[in-house]
Amino acid sequence: MKRISCLILLGSVLFVACTNTNKIPSDVIPPEVMSDVLFDLSLAEGFVENFHSKDSSWVKDSILIIEVDKLLAIRKLTQEQFRASYDFYKLHPPLFKRVIDTAYDRSQRNRSKTFSRPVPAVE
Repeated sequence: MKRISCLILLGSVLFVACTNTNKIPSDVIPPEVMSDVLFDLSLAEGFVENFHSKDSSWVKDSILIIEVDKLLAIRKLTQEQFRASYDFYKLHPPLFKRVIDTAYDRSQRNRSKTFSRPVPAVE
């Protein structure tokens, strides 16, 4: 009887250990979309920082919230969906790293394209 109990316990431990803990629930934004959203959010933050830094009558945080709302509306996402997905990815570091790395790679490709263009001659 003791042997059967040990085998059941060992089997349970192996089953739990081999279960994929990085499975993405259906209500979480997929990694590809999430990396695009994070990339767009970084662009929105840069826009607000650069464009509205000259105008002291605007509060940057409120402008950023407006821009984020626009971005999420374009992607047909709610703040709650984004926050829940972001929290999920923060709790799963391998997935979060993949999402962040994808967004970073995209920014590097865009940066390379931007700075590899020939500069037009100034007359």
